[in-house]
Amino acid sequence: MSRQPVLPVSRNRFLPLLLALAACCTPLKAAEVTVEGSAVIGAAGIGAAREEAIRRALARAAEFHGARVSSRAVVESGVLQESVQVAADACTGRSEQIAEKVTGKELTVSLRVEVAEREACRRECLVSYRNRLLVAAFALEYPEQKQFDEPARLAGATALALARRLEQRGRLPAVADDAHFPYRSPARAPLLRDPAASAEILGGQRGQYLLSGVYRDLGVQGPWVDRKRNLQIEAFLHDPASGELLARQVFARELGGRAEISSKHTIGTAAFAATDFGQGWMALLDEIAQWAEQRASCLPFIARVVKTGPKNSRTLHIDAGSEAGLSAGDVLLLQTWKNGEIATPAGTALGRERGAAVQAVIREVYPRFAVVELREKPATLVVRPGDLLYSR
Repeated sequence: MSRQPVLPVSRNRFLPLLLALAACCTPLKAAEVTVEGSAVIGAAGIGAAREEAIRRALARAAEFHGARVSSRAVVESGVLQESVQVAADACTGRSEQIAEKVTGKELTVSLRVEVAEREACRRECLVSYRNRLLVAAFALEYPEQKQFDEPARLAGATALALARRLEQRGRLPAVADDAHFPYRSPARAPLLRDPAASAEILGGQRGQYLLSGVYRDLGVQGPWVDRKRNLQIEAFLHDPASGELLARQVFARELGGRAEISSKHTIGTAAFAATDFGQGWMALLDEIAQWAEQRASCLPFIARVVKTGPKNSRTLHIDAGSEAGLSAGDVLLLQTWKNGEIATPAGTALGRERGAAVQAVIREVYPRFAVVELREKPATLVVRPGDLLYSR
């Protein structure tokens, strides 16, 4: 059996090695490599050093397939200035830590990593865990565009139908909260009204990411015999911890026929889907579902702490289990956050800055929850229910 290459990474990474890789290495479709990464153990402790070492090892794994090197030379005041940029030609998938050692003040980790060419990464993310989406109500920016005899529950019915479509597609689980509209107003979306409230609802529904949106256009044009209806929905994907907008996209169709929202059939039923409006509406929801699952599948997996042990205990219970794809021995990262939010000079909040991450090994797995153990617990670390763990 041939041995896998072990690719070391130290604090000093040498450009000639990357140039050689770019020039000589033949790209592969997929591979598994073993890589090493090192970092100095500083004042932040061994957990922060391990996280830095893991990042360096993963970066080295991505470079295994080759690298793109671009250079630029500029003469200023008679002096030649050169700059070189190196970009990896692949992406990393699932990783497993297989060894760790400390030499003096330096920590080195060894990882087994799946890597794929960049084009393969674009087609499908190499993520084995399943993020659960919480679908909120989709309100109308211009309510007056809805005809007086059309049903009023379009916002909540959209959430229910979209969550059901995501479940039917089978790639990601989804749940609807048809009474929750997270924005200050449809016109101000995607500005969240209360990020903390949305995060609390996400936690209660065991959702990893928030999928929501707004009807930007529902207007009718033309005479009754030849009327057209513009159907335009803007969808948003939000991070549960910070409320940060992760993705947005507009979906639009022009509907012909009568294009009315039928009051004779319950919105979302097969009979409703057979109407002129229902056909275009369901097709648009299917586009949104496909977009949302592609985006959310590429995002880090998130789990929440739901129960902590006695003081100084390293055992935690989290709200994800085998139905999310977790297995005993998997490693998640308990994320800590630095105090205070980052904001612009005008006072607009931009989010929080992450602190050191602590590794948590999954020891027992149940369908809807799991028991994890922290590899080390810094004396200053206080873990509370609602704290987040991420996949790498």
